[in-house]
Amino acid sequence: MLVCLPLFHNAGISAAILPSLLVGATCVVHSGSFNPDEVLSTVERYGVTVAHWVPTMLAKLMSHPDLKKYQCPSLKKIHYGSSTISDVVLDACLKFFKADFYQVYGQTETGMVLVLKPEDHTDKSRFTGRAMCMADVRVVDDAGRDVKSGGVGEIICKQRPLGMEGYYRLEKMTDETIRNGWIHTGDLVRVEENGYYTLVDRSKDMIISGGENIYCKELENVMSEYPGVEEVSVFGIPDDMWGEAVCAAIVPKNGQKLSQEEIIDFCASRLSSYKKPKVVEFRDELPKNASGKVMKKLLKDPYWAGRTKRV
Repeated sequence: MLVCLPLFHNAGISAAILPSLLVGATCVVHSGSFNPDEVLSTVERYGVTVAHWVPTMLAKLMSHPDLKKYQCPSLKKIHYGSSTISDVVLDACLKFFKADFYQVYGQTETGMVLVLKPEDHTDKSRFTGRAMCMADVRVVDDAGRDVKSGGVGEIICKQRPLGMEGYYRLEKMTDETIRNGWIHTGDLVRVEENGYYTLVDRSKDMIISGGENIYCKELENVMSEYPGVEEVSVFGIPDDMWGEAVCAAIVPKNGQKLSQEEIIDFCASRLSSYKKPKVVEFRDELPKNASGKVMKKLLKDPYWAGRTKRV
């Protein structure tokens, strides 16, 4: 098992170190920043059979200019999760690695609760997964009622047996998160048929523009398909007329020159008009935490400075 995630991360401990110890497997712990050459060389050197990467790491691997010099034939299983993955990156991974892919969803608070198995990656790869063994999940609306197939709501998870006891010395936060034995994740998912779920957005990241709900993941998937886009993060910014407007922060591939107009036009050709970005900013990199997740708050804060109320 190759461990590239911090050991304070749920995936680093719960999905890598502990399972390996339980079955007597060897863990190869990769320290330092994520370097595609070092990681792929490590896989080939040690004959790694299982790896757990976050989408940001997979994107870096797939965009590596010397990717073709590696084959990684020992890899049998690749687990990914922690944040959403673009269709472009996932398709590239499925073509390059001759391994079974498992998408896992969960939080430190809930444990791993959803999984998308290898056989699902043929026609259901847009889904997030189905409930794992021992996981009890529901999708509810603001009134706590179960959402029917096709609807969007917050995914909540039964506290027992996989969830946390609570936040250490944070009783108020614990009471807000755990209600009647259910852990409220703050994640919005769509209920699909046959027990599948699709992660749509974080409730706090959803953009409301002119009364319309706009899900960042949908826009990020579309923009990721545009040639020259390496990474993209979508978030809401204040707008005096519409309440919020869509802003996209983009990292171009290999320093390519892209324009705001071409990105907006591309989105307009694939999305409803109200979903297209009003502002596009280009960056050398996106701010990320130690787990590889984009820190959207750092992108949003300059736009919301001085605002006492967020729409």
